[in-house]
Amino acid sequence: MSELSVRPPDETPEQRRQRKCELKEYRKERRLEKKANKEAFKSENIRLHKELVSDESMDGNRDESEKCIQLAKIFAANSETQKAIKYLIKAQRLYPSQVANDLLEKLQNEDSGERVDETDPQPESTPGEPSGPRSRSRSNSFGRNGDKSNLNSNSNAGYSQPT
Repeated sequence: MSELSVRPPDETPEQRRQRKCELKEYRKERRLEKKANKEAFKSENIRLHKELVSDESMDGNRDESEKCIQLAKIFAANSETQKAIKYLIKAQRLYPSQVANDLLEKLQNEDSGERVDETDPQPESTPGEPSGPRSRSRSNSFGRNGDKSNLNSNSNAGYSQPT
């Protein structure tokens, strides 16, 4: 290149044209090479950027996954297996890990064992007698002032029933 760009002092017009053509051809090749390098650099830069962004997002997902695993452990310790399973599934979705997978399998096995026990028939209750945890005993109800009220009586002072 240096010999093409420097003009010799005793250059003839024919040599000058030849040198200019060679210089023109050289510059054309350099432009093409530069363009190809630029495109290659750009595509490589894009690829590296995507990897970097992917790694950063995966690190964020890893942190969130670990939080979900910790919550799941807390729920499992409190015998809330359904919530624990829900958080472990979320942890697996965010960032798959062997710890979450093992804990999830363990809880699902325990949960399926509990469900088999829940399907056992409950003792029959007599008709007219409510059963279950939500049933209330009306005989032990107390009024606002702490005195025992009779809920079946219609003796509400000052109130009349619409007819």
